[in-house]
Amino acid sequence: MKRQSVRRKAYDIFKKITGEGQYSNLALKAGLTKDMSKQDRAFITQLVYGTLEHLITIDYIIFLYAKKSVKPAIKDILRLGIYQIYYLGVPDSAACNESVNLAKELGKQGAASFINAVLRNVSRNKDKLVWPEKKDITLYFSVKYSYPAHIVKLLISDYGEDVAENILSFVPKNELVIRANKTKITKKELIGLLEEKGIATRESRIAEEAIIVSDNDIINSKLYNDGLFSMQSESSMLAAEAVCSAAKRFEKPIILDACAAPGGKTFYIKENCKNAEIIAWDIHEHRVELIKAGAKRLGLLGIKTEVCDAAKLNEKYIGKFDLMLIDAPCTGLGVVASKPDIKYNLKESDIEAIESLQKDILDNCSKYLKQGGVLIYSTCTILKNENERRIDGFLKENNAYEKLDIKELINIEECHLTNGYAQLLNFNTGHEGFFIAGMVKH
Repeated sequence: MKRQSVRRKAYDIFKKITGEGQYSNLALKAGLTKDMSKQDRAFITQLVYGTLEHLITIDYIIFLYAKKSVKPAIKDILRLGIYQIYYLGVPDSAACNESVNLAKELGKQGAASFINAVLRNVSRNKDKLVWPEKKDITLYFSVKYSYPAHIVKLLISDYGEDVAENILSFVPKNELVIRANKTKITKKELIGLLEEKGIATRESRIAEEAIIVSDNDIINSKLYNDGLFSMQSESSMLAAEAVCSAAKRFEKPIILDACAAPGGKTFYIKENCKNAEIIAWDIHEHRVELIKAGAKRLGLLGIKTEVCDAAKLNEKYIGKFDLMLIDAPCTGLGVVASKPDIKYNLKESDIEAIESLQKDILDNCSKYLKQGGVLIYSTCTILKNENERRIDGFLKENNAYEKLDIKELINIEECHLTNGYAQLLNFNTGHEGFFIAGMVKH
């Protein structure tokens, strides 16, 4: 595939996201075809995700240099071009020329000279960019780190300006985290197979079972298709590890994974708690099918699945479970690095609705636990209203529950702990933010 065509493919995928509102991961999955080379797939992925990640900053630059309103199609060409100039390390002349060629390929010849002029001007002045003044710290952070202002305000309120800036400025490495399927292969054996294929690996500081690889195309490998590993974040492994640690309290625990799809934590628990009976729920049938498909690929038998709304009380399950994992729906602000469109799609009203949904799920599902049972609550966000304030409020209203210090369940560094909870932040983990709490029912 010619490089010009690669940029056209990136444009088409990017347009699906910005123009049609598709999720970035789904648009990329649909747009990246198997006939593309590994190099082209990697370039397109980086160009699309990177431009999204820096979108507010890039639009600010367009505002400074375009000097007029720009039509959406032309704006997207400029966005991709500016990302290449500022962030991707493409030679400035190549970024400008290829953007002009892309405009012509799209039938936008009339805008070619305008695109060329803007990008040449951006290139000449890229070391002289004038940011908004710091006296409006919210606007400054919003533009410099490409986050909507209302999210910036929440992070400053929760963590203060210094920590908020660390969160906002974090740039992750382009890496993938996987975990060996214990029922088929050991971690050491999997690392050996990967290294035989020339895939570099490294250990995780966060999760014992995690393997960090630099090859994001590994999902298309025979190793994956044969069910030898799962893709799962380090923090997600920690949440599942907390369940497995608590499971040691019971001879044959009955475990509910209340918001389970696509099933990564369910699979971890099944592989590590062979004597457990595991039930996995999700509200949507197609997402329950993802759990079934994942279990089949991994060769994991005995996971019971059910379409169930965790936010609504189901009286037949009251007092039925020894252990419960609630990986609650959340704003997802801890995993923006892998899904950059999250931060742009998240409205203030959405945050309030998510907080209300979390409360309903926790209030109802907590009734399903037996006396002496353990509840693990987790989210992939970093906002305190969704995390420690949510659990503190629940404990205040439910005297039957008591906080279980998360250090009793998982081995975790002090920098990730707060008031007996685990609150991981992206700049501390090197990948994502995540929250984990433990509670016991007396």
